[in-house]
Amino acid sequence: MQKASIVARGGGRFCTKACADRALVKPPHHTCPQCGVPVKEARRRFCSAACSARTRQTIAERPCAYCHQMFRPLNSKNPGRFCSVAHARAAHRLPGLEPFRNCLICGKQFPTARRGPDPKYCDQRCAGLGRRKATETITCPQCGKERIFRAGARDGRELCSRECADLWRRRRLVERTCQQCGKAFQKPQSVVERSGAKYCSWACSAASKRHGEVVQRTCAACAKLLVLPPSRAGQRFCNRTCQHAARQQVTIICARPGCRKRCVRSPSRAERPYCTEKCWRLAQAPKQFRCATCRDKFPAPAWRKPRFCSRTCAYQGRRRRGRDLDTVERDQRILELARETPRVSEILASLKAEAEQPGSAHPEWGYYAAATIRSVLFRARQRGHE
Repeated sequence: MQKASIVARGGGRFCTKACADRALVKPPHHTCPQCGVPVKEARRRFCSAACSARTRQTIAERPCAYCHQMFRPLNSKNPGRFCSVAHARAAHRLPGLEPFRNCLICGKQFPTARRGPDPKYCDQRCAGLGRRKATETITCPQCGKERIFRAGARDGRELCSRECADLWRRRRLVERTCQQCGKAFQKPQSVVERSGAKYCSWACSAASKRHGEVVQRTCAACAKLLVLPPSRAGQRFCNRTCQHAARQQVTIICARPGCRKRCVRSPSRAERPYCTEKCWRLAQAPKQFRCATCRDKFPAPAWRKPRFCSRTCAYQGRRRRGRDLDTVERDQRILELARETPRVSEILASLKAEAEQPGSAHPEWGYYAAATIRSVLFRARQRGHE
């Protein structure tokens, strides 16, 4: 009864009692920042025009940018440049300023209204180009394109992009022979001059620095092949990630009904009930449920498992839990009439005629609507009756 009264007070505009309570609670009164009196209207800041005027008197005066007369702004946070709207509009239409100008960068014609006292550029892009410092232009020796650098941004670069730099570097490759495995490989001239380029890979470089025979074994977690020096022959894992995964593993079962897959995780991720993000999205996706009152299908999240499509059907469904003998007799009579005629209007007329007879045992049959008959017939078809 309490929830029904809340919904009735709210006009049926709320989904739950908590939402109705939050909406019906009046907001607390705030106080006037000038005199401290409570203000009932939430949109008003001051209790009266006098307090507003006294607050405005504390704002410092400033000259108008158009008429140069002193005025007191209405807002201290955004005081503005003009004393009135008329002067602000007049300032954007100074005498002698032509209505259109040509951009100094692209040459495009643009209107001068609301662009300051002396506009020069059509948009922010051209304004940025116009305010830039001196530039430096180079020609790429690989592709022949020109690239413009701002002053000081070139930093000794002679190529236009990384792709051209890679292609240019390949022209100066030097043939080398690995001192560890004897394999021929190529390295740029700059690398040969800087480090000598003695080995073809990091593995050969590390193998040349080892003393004694190497030890080969597989990682205990990921089964990766490890090549270790004799000093590290007891190492069981390839890195710390595999070491932590092997020591701390938790087996969970995916909570999605269509998956139920077993997966191994660390304890920090053991609370996640799904194996992958795909399973999580499929579990959260809305599914089709059938209302227990009106038997209509409606979408809802799978985790909710609702029985009713709306609050009205929920109220009706809870009142119908205990079906009395009168309801069972009414349904049987409707099914008998449906065997004689399939039209709902004729069935409704027959029920009203039986209810209006003198001494009728079921006078309430005359108040039923066509929706009640359709609901009984629909439930009968769902159960396999005709």
